[in-house]
Amino acid sequence: MILGWLQQPDERLEGFTQILQRREVSITASGLSQRFTQEAATFMQRLLERLAEVQMQVEAVDVPLLRRFSAVMVEDSSSVLLPSELAALWRGCGGSAGMSEAAIKLFVRWDVLRGKLEGPRLTEGRHSDNKSPFNDDDLPGGGLYLADLGFFALWRLCRLARHRAGGKRFFVMRLQHGTGLSTRSGHQIELRGILPQQEGEAKEALRGRFLGSRDATSRRGGSGVDAG
Repeated sequence: MILGWLQQPDERLEGFTQILQRREVSITASGLSQRFTQEAATFMQRLLERLAEVQMQVEAVDVPLLRRFSAVMVEDSSSVLLPSELAALWRGCGGSAGMSEAAIKLFVRWDVLRGKLEGPRLTEGRHSDNKSPFNDDDLPGGGLYLADLGFFALWRLCRLARHRAGGKRFFVMRLQHGTGLSTRSGHQIELRGILPQQEGEAKEALRGRFLGSRDATSRRGGSGVDAG
């Protein structure tokens, strides 16, 4: 029924009773409606949480470049809008146009080299991506972490960049607007002057540089991440 409603949000209960009849379940629309109780909702939530604890095995990716790392973790999230009546349980991002007061966010991680899919981990819809429910310490030394801009936070990257048994950890992520780059001596870096200008061109000019504070004009007091 959950998958059915995701595919057909306007489906009526009569339609689901017909589907249930094909599975030899005889029930009326009113009878089905009476079973939408708090106990049923709690059961479905616990069931999903239990299923999320099971690591799914998917096809591993065999790419020579990625085999240089001990692990390659890709993380992402997806939000699902819920009826506003559920805002007390799953708070969304407000009731503005096109947004619901209730929403749920699902986080997943894919271990590319081993073909393991973790999650979904459930949070409120307003939960920030950079406060992932997954433990960053699960990434081993020599591992690579990939995520989109929503997961960017200097404090997270500092934690990811810490050396672990097995070597340094790495990450690939877009820079958030206003993030400063500087050398170890504090000299500000202008990316336009050092990044490749042509497709296929490669440079190692950022080796030994630091991600600095969110303020591109100052590094004082900001945390730093070694980009080398």
